Order: sequence, then C-alpha cells, then structure tokens
Amino acid sequence: MLDVDIKDGKRGDRTLAELLRDRGSIGWTRSARTPTGGVHFYFAVPRTFPLVRGTEALGDGLDILGAGSVTLPPSRLSHGGYTWVEDGAPGFAAPSAWLLEAMRAPEPVAQPVTREERPRWRSDIEDRAKRAIAYVDRIDPAISGAGGSTLSLKVAIHLVRGFELPIAIAREIMIDYAARCLPPWSPKEIEHKLADASKARVQLGYLLEART
Repeated sequence: MLDVDIKDGKRGDRTLAELLRDRGSIGWTRSARTPTGGVHFYFAVPRTFPLVRGTEALGDGLDILGAGSVTLPPSRLSHGGYTWVEDGAPGFAAPSAWLLEAMRAPEPVAQPVTREERPRWRSDIEDRAKRAIAYVDRIDPAISGAGGSTLSLKVAIHLVRGFELPIAIAREIMIDYAARCLPPWSPKEIEHKLADASKARVQLGYLLEART
C-alpha cells in the first residue's frame, strides 16, 4: 500500500504530484481517504515480491506498507474514519512499472568474513585456500558494465576449478572479493557464479602447479 501522508508537516501530496509529473501514472487502483486527510492507494503485488517497507520510502510523506499493516474502510479511529474514494476504480490493481520497481527492496549485500571468523579448514586444503586468497587479492575488482560479470566468473572458476576448493570455502573467498567490486555482488549473484564455475569445462587443479 502507498500511504500519502500530509499530517505533522509532511506533504506527501506534493511529493506524489512531483513523481506523477516526472515518472507518470502510479496505476489506477482502489484508494481511501484517511482521517487526517491523506490517501491510501491499495495495490496488488505477488506474495513473493520483495517489498520495501518503511516511512517515507518514496520521499517526504510517502510510506510503503505491507499487507499486515493495511487499514481498510470502514475502519475508524478516535479522530475519524477511513472512506473509499469513489472514482470508478475496478479493484486492487497492480502498480505501474516504475512504481513497482521503486517498491522493490534492495538485495542484501554479502558481508565479508574476517580471517578470524573463518571456520577451521582441513589441513589437506588449507594450503590451497591460503594460496587462493593471495591469488584473488591480486585481482582487480569487477566493475559492472566494464566486463565485471566475466571477470567475477573467472575468479569463481579459479577458486572452484583452478585451486579445486570446496564450494563452501570458495564462497567465503568470493564474498571477500565481491565486497571490493563495483557494485558489490549480492549473495544470489555469488551463488550463480559458483554454480556456473562448478560446471566450467576446464581442467581441475590448473593453478595448483602454477607459481601463485
């Protein structure tokens, strides 16, 4: 739900007007007047959609609320009630494309794990892991739009195939590397790179004999 708030000095109506001018329609859906003179726009989004929630999520006086926080007419508060806006809207509709994207919560960024936090690695792969860390530390950060996706896949291949590391250990090294990239790779993107690397048709252990 998009909450257009105009109380306590907030002017969500002005913020919304600017967005409509610059971005276009938010979509025609059912709406209601709030007791304080604001407006609630009720939108239908998939249950699995990563909805951003919070006060002023879209700017001054524009809040995004999830289904559990939605108030519908004819609910009443001590200072007034909620009433439907009778503008002919057929029901709860999907938001416009730009609004849906603006309501999307950002993907979490993987946090690097410090050397002290790493689990104890078995002695038979500890040396390979240390060599891999030193090797990756010398690789430039991957930059989106400048071959970053290809470079990050190469890093994953070096770890999984070149140093023949288990995915769990390669993942931790990739998290460290991903934090240096622009923008930092998300956990989902790291998993995709590791999955692709594990299927790469390159010789296992090709970096083990190299001077790394």
